[in-house]
Amino acid sequence: MNQVLVRRLARVGLVVGMSASLFASCGGGSSSSATTVKRVKNGALTTTTVEGDGTGVTDTTLPGSTDSTQAPSDSVATTQAPAAGNQTVLTSSAGASGDSFGGAVVVSADGSTLAVGALNSNGDQGSVTVFGRSGGKWVQQEVLTDANGGAKDWFGYSMAISKDGNTLAIGAVYADVSGRADQGNVLVFARSGGAWTLQKTLVGEAGAAGDVFGVAVAISDDGNTLAIGAAGDDVGSVADKGSATVFVRKGNDWSLQSVLTDNNGAAKANFGSSVSLSSDGNTLAVGGPNAGKGSVVVFSRTNGTWS
Repeated sequence: MNQVLVRRLARVGLVVGMSASLFASCGGGSSSSATTVKRVKNGALTTTTVEGDGTGVTDTTLPGSTDSTQAPSDSVATTQAPAAGNQTVLTSSAGASGDSFGGAVVVSADGSTLAVGALNSNGDQGSVTVFGRSGGKWVQQEVLTDANGGAKDWFGYSMAISKDGNTLAIGAVYADVSGRADQGNVLVFARSGGAWTLQKTLVGEAGAAGDVFGVAVAISDDGNTLAIGAAGDDVGSVADKGSATVFVRKGNDWSLQSVLTDNNGAAKANFGSSVSLSSDGNTLAVGGPNAGKGSVVVFSRTNGTWS
């Protein structure tokens, strides 16, 4: 089982106990007596678990972005025929035991493209395998990684894909950015002629350690509006209030449009834990589940301004 540094989790408030046997039953590794933790920040990351004894991990720094596509080890389809029925079982050509392939999935609205996250691949850096459907069969197109990423980034924790499947946003929720541990980032890939290339690496406007920027992502049908949650963002003096950042694309260039938060939000609300965009990108719902009863704020965009 991949080891996780408890020290790193504790310094950003991410340690919550969980049984090793439950983790093992979900395909996450052994049921040994080693300390088991859930990587969360005040409940912001509630769906993924890891196990570790606090050895052998160092923080990493992410410099600028480069093309981070990784070609699969072979070009054959990775569809596996089931014993019976009409099911289709997919695996990655680059996969290995313990990768947690399938920890996150997203499919385009037209049903032609499927992206599958494997959080624990490459030393928990994570990877995403993209499949395309042709003639009723699914064929692996590419395995995507962050060329500037590091161990324990969890690239693929969150994903969003455009309606036509040609734009894919992938969150690396625990990526270290310029030495800031677990700030998080989101990589946007574009597909042309069946090939995927990195279009932009997006980070928070005033990013800080522990923001977990990229814990949730949402994209409009046309792929030109992207919302990203940062559930651990400290807003002013309010710790872990959380925020959501909206980026827009013109041509191949992405720019920040607005940083949104709950004006009445409380500390540890983790606003941005969930985000959802309408098909036209003009309506955004953002969840802040971890203060009081929890709340959702709905924003509307008119002429480029959110309110």
